[in-house]
Amino acid sequence: GDRRADYLKVNPDSSVQAWINGGPNPKEPTGGSDWLWYPQQTIASGVGTAGNTIHFADLNGDRRADYLKVNPDSSVQAWINGGPNPKEPTGGADWLWYPQQTIASGVGTAGNTIHFADLNGDRRADYLKVNPDSSVQAWINGGPNPKEPTGGADWLWYPQGSVASGVLVDGARIQFADLNNDGRADYLDVNPQNGATRAWINYG
Repeated sequence: GDRRADYLKVNPDSSVQAWINGGPNPKEPTGGSDWLWYPQQTIASGVGTAGNTIHFADLNGDRRADYLKVNPDSSVQAWINGGPNPKEPTGGADWLWYPQQTIASGVGTAGNTIHFADLNGDRRADYLKVNPDSSVQAWINGGPNPKEPTGGADWLWYPQGSVASGVLVDGARIQFADLNNDGRADYLDVNPQNGATRAWINYG
């Protein structure tokens, strides 16, 4: 929740180790060396799935990335990030993860087409489907369904239809990140051959 991205290693069994971002190393004032990374050891023990199905995104707007499992059918289970376990003050054990069960029932697509990014600047990650032609449909995150106060059902997702018509590239090249710090994720085309990136700023 300090607004700095941390370094996460997601293992094949979906367990995760983390290093908290401490910023630039003050011993290297001109840059060029590692930043400070504070090891947390294993922060999540895994949920019995392949590591490449795991995503991290802030679902509830508390600035902490939550643990998401995206299934092959595009349905999603989530665990809300409760921070370090106070019973383990020196680190080295699972953080607190509060299960939400199924937060999205899927949209009839492959799980590897699903992304999470905050499109509207409310600090909650939205559900995005990137098609093979790089066009995008979106569902805005409305938070937990108030009709299910104990969890276990879909959160509220408000369909937006097509939010990007595509840029004539393979959908696998498309990523989302906030480039101009306005709180809204922008649309990026990243060339897998050389990393060259084209961007379209999200104006809402």
